[in-house]
Amino acid sequence: MNREMMPPAPRRHHLALAALAWTAFAVYGSLVPLEYRPTAWDDAVARFRSLPPLWVGIGTRADWVANILLFIPLTFLWLGTVACDRGRMARLAGALVVLPLAAAGAVALEFTQIWFARRTVSRNDILAEAIGGGLGVLLWFVIGQRAVAWARTYSLDRRPQSRVQWLLQAYIVGFTIWSVIPLDLTISVTELYHKWERGQVTLLPFAYRYESWSAHLYQAFGDLMVFVPLGIWIAMFDWGPRPSRAVLKLAAMGGAAYGTALELVQLLVLSRYTDVTDILFAVAGSTLGAWLVLRQRSEAATTATDVPDAATPATAVHGIVAAAVRWGIAIGAYTAFLLAGFLFPFEVTHDRVLVASRFQEFARVPLFSLYMGTEFNAIQQVLVRLLLFAPLGALWGRLALRARGRAGRIAIGLAGLGYAAALALAIELAQLFMPPKIADPSDAALCLLGAAGGLYVAARALVPADDRAATGRTRDVA
Repeated sequence: MNREMMPPAPRRHHLALAALAWTAFAVYGSLVPLEYRPTAWDDAVARFRSLPPLWVGIGTRADWVANILLFIPLTFLWLGTVACDRGRMARLAGALVVLPLAAAGAVALEFTQIWFARRTVSRNDILAEAIGGGLGVLLWFVIGQRAVAWARTYSLDRRPQSRVQWLLQAYIVGFTIWSVIPLDLTISVTELYHKWERGQVTLLPFAYRYESWSAHLYQAFGDLMVFVPLGIWIAMFDWGPRPSRAVLKLAAMGGAAYGTALELVQLLVLSRYTDVTDILFAVAGSTLGAWLVLRQRSEAATTATDVPDAATPATAVHGIVAAAVRWGIAIGAYTAFLLAGFLFPFEVTHDRVLVASRFQEFARVPLFSLYMGTEFNAIQQVLVRLLLFAPLGALWGRLALRARGRAGRIAIGLAGLGYAAALALAIELAQLFMPPKIADPSDAALCLLGAAGGLYVAARALVPADDRAATGRTRDVA
């Protein structure tokens, strides 16, 4: 196919790579901690045939849903690999191939778990994974091509503001999904009453009691900041000649509506907490995000009016140095925030034997610490590390954009990745001396991945206009 006629990314080979990556993740996650135990084939078959009957209760509901969610992306991506940009017959043919293979894969995974210690082989998991595979295929039929078209808008429209808006939309979708997992839903009045009795429903603002004021402050800061992107997204719409105060009101109303909807849905999720305080944080965070956008616009307009057309070299250098100092201070402040968050409450042990044993366990199987907890905790820990280190990478990316020339930007970007890697590793090593913490090199890798994502967003979504023109990367958008 002519390169000019090819559709923009993602294309079928991109979906195939994503499908392969998710398949590897599903297999690895089903076998971790990879503790092989020899078992005779006949014994394995006999054990597999005598699996207990299906039963799903409150305690196993989250695990049931987790297995469903594991296979939804699997079949969605594999069917997309076959059917993307193709007609109905290709979708039907692909479904007839993907569905049986997914069901066979679910059986094979559960059967293989017999040879690995600390894995639970269950008919529930097989049925849940088969259901997830069916839902993934159905999801592609409903929204698959639309989702690809939405993803392609990032490649088509290379204007920085459009890309930022796309990334904000992706964040809001991702945050919404994270807010309702593990989807152990209920509409039972009895179960909702027991949830109330367990203290998972708080109707008075700021009534939840934390272990200390510092923990309360840190949690409040995090709850506020997760809603800031929502306000930025709302403020970036073209609201015409509306005054700033009206835009702030719209952001506050949007935050209130979004926060209320999330809390109402979380009320029906057994493992999630419902707290009206989060609605207040949604309003405040959304308003703050909108205010930041309006202030940036005001400063940009003032600069365009006050700065002479021909700035002297000394003025230009002074502006670059001043910007570098500002971003450097921001990087230092955010580093302090990360250190405080990951190392709190700073309970250090001086027991050399304990520290030595923790050092020996440090080089464990990747992602082993995530396996030891619940599925929801694993997802939460992964997202926390990715999302908390993404702003650090974005700060380094913004600093890189202040450098002159492509080589300078690349050098600063690589320095930022090295800084993030060193900080993440230092946090994990420090946690070896803190018994309440779990030190895991996999966490450092996740943090580095998050920083790389933030750096990419800042360096690619916010590429200066003159650099885009120089490299010929601008594409007209109809």
